[in-house]
Amino acid sequence: MEKLPQAVSAELSVIAHATEDVEKVCQAARNILPVELRGKITLTRTPLTGHHGNPITSLKAALTDRNMTERLIKDLVLRLSSLDRTFLSDNLDQCIDHEGNLYLRFDKQSAYQGEIRLRQDDPIWMKLRFHGKRCTTESIRRICKEMGLID
Repeated sequence: MEKLPQAVSAELSVIAHATEDVEKVCQAARNILPVELRGKITLTRTPLTGHHGNPITSLKAALTDRNMTERLIKDLVLRLSSLDRTFLSDNLDQCIDHEGNLYLRFDKQSAYQGEIRLRQDDPIWMKLRFHGKRCTTESIRRICKEMGLID
């Protein structure tokens, strides 16, 4: 049997708009992570200017340890609803780029409240990078299915 790609890293990014409390947005981003990883991740803040001159803050964090990334995925499997897993399964092709990275978007408000929900508008973005010879959409679909991330 062909060896499937393995998740090797994850990146989180989110924008805190001028109307949002940056600390609350940071907390929402941390809440996406498993409890035991929240204190181990640093969110880098970059001040930016929005289209209309409004101040915004870009927040980014990276998980470069394979074990941490796998722990993150296992936690997502437990916390995502069956509806979100079905949605992801149905739309997985649209969430994978030409380099074989999987992109997930989470609801910022739900994350702040400790819940994980997929959402397209004003999200917390997560990029999962895989390593392997055959990092194709089909191989990512198989590994996501094996891990329980999709149905």
